[in-house]
Amino acid sequence: MPDCHRVIEVHPELRDKLLKAQSLFVGYRSTRARDYLRVPKCYKCHDHGHVQKYCTAAAQLCGTCREKQHPEGTDCPLKNAHLCVPCPKTGNKIKQKRQDCPGYKLALSKLKGKFNYQS
Repeated sequence: MPDCHRVIEVHPELRDKLLKAQSLFVGYRSTRARDYLRVPKCYKCHDHGHVQKYCTAAAQLCGTCREKQHPEGTDCPLKNAHLCVPCPKTGNKIKQKRQDCPGYKLALSKLKGKFNYQS
């Protein structure tokens, strides 16, 4: 049976209990319980926290080196480099898993700050 993801909205008190228990039984199957938050990523400037529709960048940037878009979009001299595109301000040069990326963590903390989990 293929995996299935379920997203449910619950009362703040139940949310706290589910996160503390770390699992939820649905039928006869155990499912991992965790917050579901998606950090938006822009495909114009390749930064976290907004989408292309609301991007203020003047030009399309390369997804590899974050310079102005190269002709045809594939002629980047760094195409084999493993750079962390959203993190040029932090000096991070090595591509990391999304959850380890400082820029992603910052955008996620800002997103979590927008929610009021009080009942």
